Amino acid sequence: MAYSEKVVDHYENPRNVGSFDKGDEAVGTGMVGAPACGDVMKLQIKV
Repeated sequence: MAYSEKVVDHYENPRNVGSFDKGDEAVGTGMVGAPACGDVMKLQIKV
């Protein structure tokens, strides 16, 4: 199965990557997953 050009582009050039400042009161952070095996996802929102 071949991936579309758009999927390959997003894989090779990730967007919206990084973290907000932990000290910013307008930032909310959530984590989910199993840290024991390294499967963790961190989501942040700035309002």
